[in-house]
Amino acid sequence: MGADQSPASAGNTATGWPRRCYNARAAHAAREEIMAKVLRCRDLGINCPKEIRAQTEDELLKLAADHAEKDHGMPMENIPPSILAMVKAAIRSE
Repeated sequence: MGADQSPASAGNTATGWPRRCYNARAAHAAREEIMAKVLRCRDLGINCPKEIRAQTEDELLKLAADHAEKDHGMPMENIPPSILAMVKAAIRSE
């Protein structure tokens, strides 16, 4: 748009802003891609305020295992499959 053109004469809307097409499906897909995973200890019935966030479930599980060992004295090799299943079920997307 040149200095002598008004927003309306440059093909813009009456507000002066360019027209944009909003694609809700594309916007939703973009949010899905950047959604983080979160695990809260309290969701597992543990009195702990820790919230662990990561981009992937694998990354989150590694961080959770580190937290469980460091803060709860539960080494990963001692966590039974049933507890691991509970942890995976408690993972939420944000």
